[in-house]
Parts: sequence; structure tokens; C-alpha cells
Amino acid sequence: MIALRYSAASAVEVRRRSTVEVHSVCTFKCGKPVDNGLFDLYMGAFGEHPCSTCGLRASECTGHFGHMELAEPQYNPVFLPYILKQAREHCSCGALRAGRICALCYTAQNSKETCCGKKRWSSRVCPTCREQYPSFVLDGGNVLCNNKELSTAAFCALSRTTNE
Repeated sequence: MIALRYSAASAVEVRRRSTVEVHSVCTFKCGKPVDNGLFDLYMGAFGEHPCSTCGLRASECTGHFGHMELAEPQYNPVFLPYILKQAREHCSCGALRAGRICALCYTAQNSKETCCGKKRWSSRVCPTCREQYPSFVLDGGNVLCNNKELSTAAFCALSRTTNE
């Protein structure tokens, strides 16, 4: 049986595999690919110019990876549904969401009985930090946490904590 497995490389792995860091949006100068540009010859042969990484011509070189360092962290939108699912299973303090707890003494509900003399069961409060669980929704391309837009840096931090 043949199986395929997909995964995304980490930033460290991308840099390790990369043959050149692209930091110029220029492509050509006087008919030759610009060094550290989008068509740098370390990423593959172009026309009559052989590949600077493997030395092969355009018909033989399959190409090589390059990378760009961005001004701020970015998330891959392909993973957005998975990250949101994990985020919704955790509190902002990092604790895994519990079932229903007593809103007065923060004890987990073991049965349908009352606790502290009253029926004060809640599934919205974290027993660890005693705060309400955050609410995550997707609004177009924006991630909202408690109806406020989540910054890219905060979202990336959230994806790191939920994947550990």
C-alpha cells in the first residue's frame, strides 16, 4: 500500500535547506539574474546560465530552495482550522479545557448533584486561572479572540503553545 504524508518544514529547517536568502525584489540586471534576487542562480539555472548550486543547465537542474526573512512572523493559512481547533481546547493560561465545574468552588462536576448547596455548574470558566475561556472565531481572514482581532505575533505564539 502506498501512502503519502505531508508536513510543513520549520523555519530552522527551511533555512538549513535553503541555498540562498532572497532579500531583493529585483529579478534581472543587464539580462543576468540579480544575486539574492527572485531568480538568483543558486536556486536553479536560467537560460544559458548554469545553476550555481549544482552546475547543471536549465534542462537538467530541478531547482533549489531559497528563503526570505519576513519583518514579522506569519502563520500558514492552511493550518488555520487545526490551530483554531487546538486553541478552542485550551484556556489562555495554557490549561486544557475541563468539563463542567462549580462556579463557586471550581471543583469538577462528578455527577448531576449540587455543589456548595446550589446548582452553579459552568463550562465557561477555567478551574486553573478562574477566568472565562477565550472565544476564538474566524471572521474572513482575521482571527478574533473575544471579539478582538488577534495580532499575527499573538496567533503564532498561540500556535506554538498548542502544538507543544
